[in-house]
Amino acid sequence: MTLTVGMASSHFPSLFQDTYTGWQRWWERLSSKTPQPPEVALEDEACIADFVARRRTAFGRLRASFAVHRPDALIVIAGDQDEWFDPSHLPNVLIYAGSEEIVGFHNDGDSDGPERLTFWEHPERFGLRLHVDSALAETFHRGLVGEGFDVSLSRKIDPQGRRRAAGPPHALTRTMPQLMPALDVPVIPILLKTVEDSPAVLGGDRCLALGRAIGKICERLPQRLAIYGSGGNVTQPVRPALGMGRRDARSLGDEVSCVGRPGEVGKPLFVPFGDNR
Repeated sequence: MTLTVGMASSHFPSLFQDTYTGWQRWWERLSSKTPQPPEVALEDEACIADFVARRRTAFGRLRASFAVHRPDALIVIAGDQDEWFDPSHLPNVLIYAGSEEIVGFHNDGDSDGPERLTFWEHPERFGLRLHVDSALAETFHRGLVGEGFDVSLSRKIDPQGRRRAAGPPHALTRTMPQLMPALDVPVIPILLKTVEDSPAVLGGDRCLALGRAIGKICERLPQRLAIYGSGGNVTQPVRPALGMGRRDARSLGDEVSCVGRPGEVGKPLFVPFGDNR
């Protein structure tokens, strides 16, 4: 069975705020002390309200497509930013194939209220659990090694990074309620090294090869599979040379995309965020 649907989006935290106050708080936290592009001055309450409406529409399309295709499992391509990885172990690619559920967080509306909440301190509101298809994860590990990729394998959750209190990689968990509110489809987590300043980080050509290798493995399997990638243009929004935080959130919001249309599996369709108004 080939992949039934492919999806991609940003996971920048301000995207999941519904108010101007929420967006402003995340901007102040991440970007207020770095040089900003002039367009930021145009982002008033009306502009942010438009962003929020477009985000709802875009993720609504992803959610609807996911529901129509009803996959047996979801492959999630996500980066680790000092969460599970630490300097003692920085694999380029890691697959988690353990039986333990992934206990993590989303941040929907964490800055919209009277006070900004630290989401990992409020698991009753922001906590979530993802079941892992361990057998399929092992299959993908063997397959990718066979395709020439040096992939690490983990069967136990033991966070080593400086952000261990915040749970697993936020790129893995933050958007999951937006895609499948019931969290009822098991995942196959494929994690990439992202924030290490090293030429060893996978480049675009190698990432493309990785995606093609994953596709080849999917073709040999009987299960109906979906794939989702979550990332951004930058991995260090506080670097002045990269410009960003808030601009990154906005431009990446325009890249929330859905690949594949119900009834047209195998015919890629990218739906830019800005066209979904």
